[in-house]
Amino acid sequence: MSPAFSRMQVGGRLVSKRLQALKASASAMHIVVEEHDERMDPEHSVTHRLQGAIASILGALHVGLQDEGVATVNTLGEALSSASNAAEKALQEAMSDSSLGVLASETWVARKICSELTTSGGVDDEVLFASNSLPIRHLDGFCSELPTVVTNRGASGIDGILHTAIGVAKGSVGRCTLLVGDLATLHDLNSLVTLKQTAVSLVAVILNNQGGGIFRFLPIASHNDIYSPFFDTPHTHTFEGCCQGFGLPYTSTPSRAEFTAAFERARREGGPHVIEVPTNKEEGYAEAARLRAAAKVAAQTAQKAIQVSHQDAVSLE
Repeated sequence: MSPAFSRMQVGGRLVSKRLQALKASASAMHIVVEEHDERMDPEHSVTHRLQGAIASILGALHVGLQDEGVATVNTLGEALSSASNAAEKALQEAMSDSSLGVLASETWVARKICSELTTSGGVDDEVLFASNSLPIRHLDGFCSELPTVVTNRGASGIDGILHTAIGVAKGSVGRCTLLVGDLATLHDLNSLVTLKQTAVSLVAVILNNQGGGIFRFLPIASHNDIYSPFFDTPHTHTFEGCCQGFGLPYTSTPSRAEFTAAFERARREGGPHVIEVPTNKEEGYAEAARLRAAAKVAAQTAQKAIQVSHQDAVSLE
């Protein structure tokens, strides 16, 4: 395959920041294959566009590459698939590490929710509403299988999240799970009244790291003089009292076993439920970094193995 095809994007704008950065760093051609004529190119990296029926375009490209470079095409696909599988296995092993103890971390909760909603025991029409900030990043970075996911940017990315999730649950055929942070919940606290009044089948899982944990992952965290309290906005609030006052079923689940039991019970009973998971910003940051490192090493090792195997096969021909 020609280096010009090193960046071929199928479909419209990508959501992942890392994928956006990858395509922007391409020195060769950046080809976009899409069905519409909307020009979504925030990095101004697109060099060529192919507009039309995606299946037909890809089929034509495949036929055109039959005579030259097909082995490379297959190798690239195998390398990506192998790297993805290896990364997932590494994440699973790292998450199951007994040294982590029994506490329910944010990344573990995200993976547990996705696992429960995508297994054979789950209901096909269950929906996962992902809040902004860390919740949606946990899904993007650490969950290989996802149910139907709905999200909404909201006002400044934080206001109205719970109310939007209630609307999604009200319009859904089946049950809905919300994964949300503590600050987004505090900014939409009156939605708990609405949740009680509408009585929709919504399980609100609140990750409470007592502040804006997302900022620990950003460069501002290195500026100790202004990082706290101006960015991480620390607090000591929990949501038990509010839920009790509004008459909502509530469970605090510090451990994995407690979360598993509470989430299973909430989905089985239906109606509104609030599950709060107390976490720690620093521990969450450290765990995410460790998981990414483990997945990266595993993916790179698997990818190199495929490339070496292909080179050996070519040398034998």
